[in-house]
Amino acid sequence: MANGNLFDSNAGPQQSPKGRGAVWFLVIFGAIVGMVAVAVAGAVVYRNLGRERVTTDYSQLHVPPQRTDVFIDDAVAEGFESLSVSAVDVTLLGVDRDRGAAVFETVHDSDHFIESWSLATRQREYRQPVRRCANMSDQRAVCSVDSRGPLQLMDTREGGVIREIPGEFTGAPELLGPSDASLIVSASVTGGEDGMHKELLRVSPTGEVEWQQAVPESAQCTLVSTADVVFCQWDEDSQSSVGVRVRVLSAGDGAVQAEHSVYEISGLFTDGWTAYVTDELSHGDHVLFDYQNNWIGEQRPMIYGWTVPRNDIMQSNTWGSVMFPAALARETQSGDSVIINAAGDVVFHNKYRWDWNVGYVKPGSSDVAFSVDYPDHIVGVSHSGRLVLMLRPPTKNASRELLLKDTLTGEYLLRESGDFGECCNVYIADGVIVSKPRRGVDSAEVVLYYPRSLAG
Repeated sequence: MANGNLFDSNAGPQQSPKGRGAVWFLVIFGAIVGMVAVAVAGAVVYRNLGRERVTTDYSQLHVPPQRTDVFIDDAVAEGFESLSVSAVDVTLLGVDRDRGAAVFETVHDSDHFIESWSLATRQREYRQPVRRCANMSDQRAVCSVDSRGPLQLMDTREGGVIREIPGEFTGAPELLGPSDASLIVSASVTGGEDGMHKELLRVSPTGEVEWQQAVPESAQCTLVSTADVVFCQWDEDSQSSVGVRVRVLSAGDGAVQAEHSVYEISGLFTDGWTAYVTDELSHGDHVLFDYQNNWIGEQRPMIYGWTVPRNDIMQSNTWGSVMFPAALARETQSGDSVIINAAGDVVFHNKYRWDWNVGYVKPGSSDVAFSVDYPDHIVGVSHSGRLVLMLRPPTKNASRELLLKDTLTGEYLLRESGDFGECCNVYIADGVIVSKPRRGVDSAEVVLYYPRSLAG
């Protein structure tokens, strides 16, 4: 049977010459790959010999929140939707971009509520009783619940209370803005060793108070998010040779980083603040400090500047200057007034101080696209500087008009008639246009105009 077996009893498996060649090929190929791998590993080890391993401590890094802003500029391609909310009084607290909702403080029969409205369905999602609320940030608001007592950190997604903040707080709190994941809050306090004063608080996402600092009741405080500091100023004693006291606190731990007595505050900027000083230089000299208590230098030519940190529309009767949210109004010694948007583009230019004419200057260009008679009729500018929000004064045959003009095409994206009152009843905030037409004594309405992307 030997001839019928595949295997000989005295021999292993029989291979053809072709099979043996394939085996040798695999052996040689594997050896080559192995030598290459050893050589690469050796090079890596050699390159890293003596090199110290470095690890980054991210706990000390200030990482600003990611920008998820929706800008009015988006409406150029998308168009607008609108939402109207009515009550005895209505105030927009903020827009929740993630949920496509707007959050308001409303008054009904003398009772205050926090309400959320869907921008897609234009239906109210919830209503919760409060007393007074600050503006909203990162899906949170800070509200008072009584004329004197604790504050509450509210979840604006559902209207629930995250945590009560103990204290004898009075009036409406003020939310200065976010610092990392926490919120910086200002609120008036009665009693205690300091008497009537304000407390600055850093409140964590879960409502714990991370630090708390007292400032005078008259202090006006601003969160400078780019430097992560809180800038406070208040009038000093009338008999003092200087007029304003300045205190700069770290938003991270509340430590005082700078304190000065100056004659007058001229402006806040990304890298520092400007003032007229009397203690360090002669009266009237205009100097620039950074937020770490360092004097940077004297400013020539003289420039006046303002920033508007919140949703307020502010107006100056001096030289016809106008101030906008997220924009800077400057006036030079030569008499020119310019407005610079958040992107750093010059969007308005008043060449002649006394003529009260304001023209729009395209970024990177000196072409004036249009002008209006009085600066206070311009009430907002889009982030890019392309869209300008105006109020046209009433005429004999027509009421006041709200206009949003595309300066690149010359077209009006919005044109609404109504009794809007003065400039402060129409403004741009959180990627929406807010208008508050005049109503009766016991009636108020807020109309939002927003890009369609906000409605989902």
